Amino acid sequence: MNNLVNLNSVGHAFGETEVLSDIALEIPSGSYTVLLGPSGSGKTTLLSILGGFLVPTRGQVLVEGVDVTVIPPARRPTATVFQDYALFPHMNVTSNVAFGLRMRGVGRAEQQSRAKEALQMVGLREHSDRRPHQLSGGQRQRVALARALVIEPKVLLLDEPLGALDLALRRQMQDELKATQQRVGTAFVHVTHDQEEAMALADVVVVMNAGRIEDFGSPERVYARPASRFTATFMGESTVIEGRVVETANNSVSVDTTLGQFTLAGDASVGEAVALGARPESIKIRAPRDGEVTLANVLLRDRTFQGSFMRLRAITPSGEDLLIKCPSGTYVPSDEAFPLAVRPEDLILLQR
Repeated sequence: MNNLVNLNSVGHAFGETEVLSDIALEIPSGSYTVLLGPSGSGKTTLLSILGGFLVPTRGQVLVEGVDVTVIPPARRPTATVFQDYALFPHMNVTSNVAFGLRMRGVGRAEQQSRAKEALQMVGLREHSDRRPHQLSGGQRQRVALARALVIEPKVLLLDEPLGALDLALRRQMQDELKATQQRVGTAFVHVTHDQEEAMALADVVVVMNAGRIEDFGSPERVYARPASRFTATFMGESTVIEGRVVETANNSVSVDTTLGQFTLAGDASVGEAVALGARPESIKIRAPRDGEVTLANVLLRDRTFQGSFMRLRAITPSGEDLLIKCPSGTYVPSDEAFPLAVRPEDLILLQR
């Protein structure tokens, strides 16, 4: 994919408080990019800069190679779906969807035609004469999506659009958003703090923390091989074990920890303080088999039933707390120590 949007060294401050620092980001054409991070990470500020609602303190925003840094929202090739949808209560669905076309001077007949096509695309053609208060939350979300797409933006920006929906409807709308994006081919940039939502939707995940980009890549890579300690603990759950590098050779490192010494792929300096991360589903409740190593012998602290799997907390003799996920029904001793095994390739070297 070619890059549609380029952010070059973008920074922003509110007064003396810096909220974005040196953001460099490329957004491919036709991609579904998710900005993921906790509250205060800068993701909504970054979306506002992309949409033209904020002019960055420094840096440059390019869309298709054109500098749009100081161009206002109405003149940008972007459209935004806000968290509260911002529908006009006195207008019916068709008029809401056609509003952006009217502001652009499109003739009334074409407004109506294109609005009905957009409503057909989101499955609401039969609701075209209703007012927003007569629609469900999911339907209002789809009206807002149709209103944004009808003007045929190069980039569609979505500011936590599913945050007000219940769990079942949120999952349904995730499927509908992804299907719509694939159908129209517009680049979507979606802000959320929900890791599961990010993994369900994204072609590209951008993990943000304290105004900086911590990680960037496919959800599969970011989850399996996170680039930082923050990503490992925010993008899903991880057991993190502190350690120090004692030997390096042939693109591998040996790390000494309170649980023992482990050798894994990576690049670090002897004496460097690092951590080892392990996703809870990669830890096996058993003695090691071929190619595996013993992680620790542990005692069960507590367990939580979560449908198809159990979430376990175990404690090592030296006091480390380990998180494990295993299929429901797995036998786990409750009053005696049991071994945990892991493959060295499932251990992640975390350096920051």
